[in-house]
Amino acid sequence: MTDMKRDWTSAGAGAAVEIEISPDMTQHICTTLAHSSLKPSDDFFVAIRRAISQFCTGKEIADLSSPSVIRSNLNSAKKAANQLNDKLNKLDHNSRLLISEVMEGGIKHMQFSLLDQISKALTDASVIAEKYPKRGRLREDYRLWLAVDVADAIREYIGVEPSSTKDGLFESILCIILAEVTGQETTSHHELVRKALQVKITKSNGLVEYSRIKDD
Repeated sequence: MTDMKRDWTSAGAGAAVEIEISPDMTQHICTTLAHSSLKPSDDFFVAIRRAISQFCTGKEIADLSSPSVIRSNLNSAKKAANQLNDKLNKLDHNSRLLISEVMEGGIKHMQFSLLDQISKALTDASVIAEKYPKRGRLREDYRLWLAVDVADAIREYIGVEPSSTKDGLFESILCIILAEVTGQETTSHHELVRKALQVKITKSNGLVEYSRIKDD
């Protein structure tokens, strides 16, 4: 039976940064809403700024953890573990005695139990890494979560249920925001809109959880 290939996803934590959205983007969104006789509240733009901040954090995490970086980090850690083992082998007798005073089993326990476990974990992780694509970028979940947050802000602060209508209100506002955060003008994000509406968002004690209703 052949193992199925896996997909890299973003993992990690980053510091949230304060985001200021441009007056042009604010005006563009207000104009778009006005076409539907709608007016955004201050809370709506607070939610949009928060969504953009989370997008930027997610993008930064993804950029720092590409497939090549992941493999390189694991290999570097394995090399460091081997170097540490070599250093321990070269310790003088008195250094070994001191270690035995502070650690039960002394240097043998350190090398043959703790260090062995670390080396094995790194090696096993490297084997698992081979089941993932060797090139390309991580799955850009942060882009999807931005779309989900925008839909949620429209729902909560504009009072309109976002839909997957092509060139509809949701897609139009999302295009404006993505042009701002990516620096790339675009007129369509219909597939992203469709996927965002298949994600359930749950808020609890200041935390937000995203759950795909069905995974693509």
